[in-house]
Amino acid sequence: MPLVTCEMRWLLEGPLPGKALRWFENDPQPIAPPPREDRYLVLPGVTDMGIKRREGRIEIKGRIAVLGSHVIAPGIEGGAERWCKWTYDAASIAAGWFEGKDAIVVGKSRMQKHFLLEPRGLAQASAKRDLPRRGFALELTRVRLPSSGGERWSLGIEAAPDDATLLADLLRAIPGVLRDFPTSLPLSRSLSYPEWLARLELDATTEKRKAR
Repeated sequence: MPLVTCEMRWLLEGPLPGKALRWFENDPQPIAPPPREDRYLVLPGVTDMGIKRREGRIEIKGRIAVLGSHVIAPGIEGGAERWCKWTYDAASIAAGWFEGKDAIVVGKSRMQKHFLLEPRGLAQASAKRDLPRRGFALELTRVRLPSSGGERWSLGIEAAPDDATLLADLLRAIPGVLRDFPTSLPLSRSLSYPEWLARLELDATTEKRKAR
């Protein structure tokens, strides 16, 4: 069954700032899932869909709506989007999609906080993600590209299950959750993973042309 989410994400260049990490480690305490590597199929120029292989699964994720840009707090502005994700066992479906195809491997070391979301934007910290219940996850991620080196980091917000008032309630809750976040999150760096990967692929193609 597909999962429909409301999301905001920022992807920034450079190492994860220590002040952002220290802020995230404050109450409520985050959880730290094991590090992982996601293998994304290269889809040149495509910014509204991602196909990746992760831990024996194939995940297909498509953007179904752009929900506008929103100022969360001074120095924090991001674009909200609605996404739909399908997950399949890689052993039984589409495993051959990645054989002989260009792919980008992305390493991720994550920390997460989970919240239940009540009407009127009331957020309550939760010990774990409870998908059947209305809520959202806040995720801080160290991002690495083994093929090219360099450090990046991401802050993401993912809310589900989607309904008519989810975005409005999320936008009421997020300013309180991100209160005093110590690093600027500009709209120019508000990117989904598919859009970020498409930019990387475009930059790589441009560099190859210059080198000829």
